[in-house]
Amino acid sequence: GMGIVVAKGYQGIQSAKDLEGKRLAVTIGSTGEIAAKRIPHAQVRVFNTLSDCFLELINNGVDAVLNDIPTNDYYAVTAGAGKVDSLSISLAAEDLGIAVKKGRKDLLEKINKGLASLKASGEFTAIYKKWFGREPSPELLH
Repeated sequence: GMGIVVAKGYQGIQSAKDLEGKRLAVTIGSTGEIAAKRIPHAQVRVFNTLSDCFLELINNGVDAVLNDIPTNDYYAVTAGAGKVDSLSISLAAEDLGIAVKKGRKDLLEKINKGLASLKASGEFTAIYKKWFGREPSPELLH
């Protein structure tokens, strides 16, 4: 889904409602831009790249970055470690998937079986924790 990244320890955003009137960074043409522009009185700053959004956050030019949760979580445990927090607030459901060429049902079946096997064995959870620094949500394990 659509999530929120704030500077490490920032307490000014505890819920989606708290985004009202805040300075928000988003990438141009993203679902984050669409969501941010619907938030009452938000001061939306649009950047060409997500890296620019995160840099602006670290430099205190904005209060939060709105972006996809998996990318937020990954940034928070890699380049942003110790500098940012990826909040466990979802602003909107947004599914991500794996695309295969039309007609490649055999490949789609292999991918689905592989994912099911990873989830059943617990390996999916281990991989998720390694890359995103937290347990996967229950919805991801179905």
